[in-house]
Amino acid sequence: MYLAALALTAALAAEPATPPASPARQAASDTSLTLDEAATRYRSLRVVPGRFSGGKWEDTVDRWLGEKHRAMNRLADSLGQPGTPVAELRRLMAEPDRIVQRQQADYSELLTRLPKLTAADELWIYRWRGDHDFLVFAVERDQVKAVQWYLAGE
Repeated sequence: MYLAALALTAALAAEPATPPASPARQAASDTSLTLDEAATRYRSLRVVPGRFSGGKWEDTVDRWLGEKHRAMNRLADSLGQPGTPVAELRRLMAEPDRIVQRQQADYSELLTRLPKLTAADELWIYRWRGDHDFLVFAVERDQVKAVQWYLAGE
């Protein structure tokens, strides 16, 4: 856990977060998928190692607007709504890859780099491409407050 925290802290320090996306750069969600279909697709692709998590390049998990990215966008669009129960987030996306609590060093760093997020009890991280790009859900009192992408911005 300590090493994961160090890796995330190093990634945050080394690469600036992408500013809020313009409409042209905004990632599209795959609205042809139901929420349950997007969740199933995400969970199946979550375990596929891509270029940013120790494997070789895999279009389905590494490519901008690839299958994993589109599925995660679809989930973020629905589950990122304020008031979404955490139980629904867990049901559809499973446990987060990492939970950052207020007292952890990288908590304030994430809030600084992700202006759409507001202070919350915890920040739940779901990785798209390792510690390079990931979704962050602000969670408080068993509800989602907000969601935002951390994009390294090559």
